[in-house]
Amino acid sequence: MIRSYKGKHPMVPASCYVDASAQLIGDVVLGEHASVWMNAVLRGDVHEIRIGAHSNVQDCSVLHGMKKLYGVYVGEYVTVGHSVTLHGCVVEDRCL
Repeated sequence: MIRSYKGKHPMVPASCYVDASAQLIGDVVLGEHASVWMNAVLRGDVHEIRIGAHSNVQDCSVLHGMKKLYGVYVGEYVTVGHSVTLHGCVVEDRCL
């Protein structure tokens, strides 16, 4: 599900794949050819979430910013594995 929150709407290029069971909420931006898989949650409610080009967020992962402090920034060609929690952090390019 892709939904707005407080006037912010996720930006998902046509080249991306977002599974029907995934949740993208609020200030979330996906880069070209990124993918978000089953039951992953990207909560852009208190800070922004940015996913780089060709990166993927796998099953049951949760990405969430820290209110008034830090967003979540995932670089290009990154794999966020199954059931990972990223909370207010930066993951550089080409990381697993």
